[in-house]
Amino acid sequence: MVDVLARAFSGNLLNRVVIRSADPERCFQSNRHGMRALLPIARLHGQVLAASLNGRLVGGLVASPPGRFPLPPPPLLGQLRYLLRQGWRVSQRWQAVSEAFEALHPSAPHWYLATLGVDRPARRRGVGAALLSRWLEGVDRDGRGLFPMMPYAEYRHMADEDAMSIVAYLRTLAPVKNATPRSEIIYNVEPFRAGIRQGDWKLVWRTPLPSAVELYNIAQDPSEKNNVAARNPEKIAALEKRAASAGSRAPACTAPRKRPSAAATPDASPPRASRRSRGSAPARSSSTGRG
Repeated sequence: MVDVLARAFSGNLLNRVVIRSADPERCFQSNRHGMRALLPIARLHGQVLAASLNGRLVGGLVASPPGRFPLPPPPLLGQLRYLLRQGWRVSQRWQAVSEAFEALHPSAPHWYLATLGVDRPARRRGVGAALLSRWLEGVDRDGRGLFPMMPYAEYRHMADEDAMSIVAYLRTLAPVKNATPRSEIIYNVEPFRAGIRQGDWKLVWRTPLPSAVELYNIAQDPSEKNNVAARNPEKIAALEKRAASAGSRAPACTAPRKRPSAAATPDASPPRASRRSRGSAPARSSSTGRG
């Protein structure tokens, strides 16, 4: 992923201006240092999607969810390594670019598209469109939603008064007839975390050490304040098995560990996305990818 994105932006005009070089190799090396600093942090605190074509990694997308822009800096050792490799002046110019972008960000919560890059030989084959489709629509290969576009997982952190205000507003809206045959919601199925709801039960599973498992009975505990995982090992096992199964069917654009194992099909028709009403979902913004 590092080299793919570094090559993708080696001819980018903004990169050339900041790096102050038109030499593709110089730009590639500079971008490589930036991606080495960015990607580990983005995998922990944001979203990283990868696209493969004929078994080869050819593109990537980096985004940060609402409330997480800007992403936190690398650890001190990583910052020093970046500074030494990139150089003080180039680092300062990138910092100025970041501050300029940050000043233009809307104040309302929103997703932020930081980087979307496609390797040159794979361009004009739908790779970028496939990445954007996965990111914007959140659908699997069959066009079914993987998670609600509204910030469902964040509601439990809201004050009760704010949550009730949202409920009061929704109750003023006219009802819409809509068949909902599915009895589960799947979201955030990634190598290091997963979430799934079946009926009244909701599982939140975080795998990085120390691992954590949370289980809530939404019917009895809609605010998700009482973790009942310890009392329901069988339900935990069943939902973890379902989450693992969902992960195996997740779209090709998934957060890679070392090498992506799934292959996107950007040369095929664009993924079929369900046209769901976005409601009050956070807006999204983007900027030119940086190296």
